[in-house]
Amino acid sequence: MRVLVHGFAENELIIEGLEQNVGKSNVDLFVPPLFGKNARREYRPDDVDRYDLIVFGYGSFFDKDFGRILGRKTGATKIYVDTVDSFFVRRIYTHPEISYYFKRELCSTMGIAEAIEWSIRFAYGDYLYTPLKLSGSVSGAGGYWHPMNLPYRIAVANGGKLRPFPLMVHTPNRRIGLGKRDIDLSFTLKLNTIADRARVFNYLHELREHYPKSSILIGRGDLEKGKYYEVLARSKSSISVRGYGYDTWRYWEIPAFGSALVSQRSPLIIPNNFVDGESALFFGNEEELRIKFRRYVAKSDEWMEIARNGNGLFRKHHTPQKRVRELILDQIKV
Repeated sequence: MRVLVHGFAENELIIEGLEQNVGKSNVDLFVPPLFGKNARREYRPDDVDRYDLIVFGYGSFFDKDFGRILGRKTGATKIYVDTVDSFFVRRIYTHPEISYYFKRELCSTMGIAEAIEWSIRFAYGDYLYTPLKLSGSVSGAGGYWHPMNLPYRIAVANGGKLRPFPLMVHTPNRRIGLGKRDIDLSFTLKLNTIADRARVFNYLHELREHYPKSSILIGRGDLEKGKYYEVLARSKSSISVRGYGYDTWRYWEIPAFGSALVSQRSPLIIPNNFVDGESALFFGNEEELRIKFRRYVAKSDEWMEIARNGNGLFRKHHTPQKRVRELILDQIKV
């Protein structure tokens, strides 16, 4: 199988996952200038017939030849992988050449109030703040206004071309053990303007009053990545709270590094997701968080089985290689 990956930065894990499945020599990459002056690999827009699969990404809208490639009739299966943390399906979904649309933030349901809230956030983030930020330093920011990039509808699963495709993180090089974990609970997240994060952050300061302060580590997310991973490797359990969207890096990094995942419940559709009380601990409010922390971590070693199961599930289904195979290649059956 020959694959053209179009519009992703070279460090995107979907590229790694594809290369691990079909071979590095079978994956060609086009990176628009948006992602770096020296990152572009040339190809001829009219020479796409030799591919079996063409994977479009957000950066595709910044390629002047994007429309020609998308509209060209070939034998290739064409898919769009939406890794942006918004709740909208983009209009490229409607294009007849797109066979599947893989969505990071694919919800099972969404209420009217939430849809309005995230429409406002989306308008600000995607169509005001980011284009203005890019326009001074990157040519081609007009890609934001590409007709195929405009919102089509709320990303709620109801069949059709939509498929879930959550975030991916690197798999730790070393096997993760559960010994010598001296932090009971860690929470190191950027607060930004996300009310949920600030609320949990403030609550944990109250919770620390009832436990040794050294057992609950609270940080504002400014740790260098290596230090942050060290914290996860030392933590019996760690908290993940939503950011701009529901799907966050930490949701996957925590079990990857062998810490028991403690997360708010999410409306996202996540195949082979973690199970409450078996491979993760989910909470809906601060009181449920307190109860589960006390039962599974502070007063017992039950966290160990949860952490072990979570790490095993991550390695079985959620590494880049497994995720690309199960959620993309097995679905499209090229």
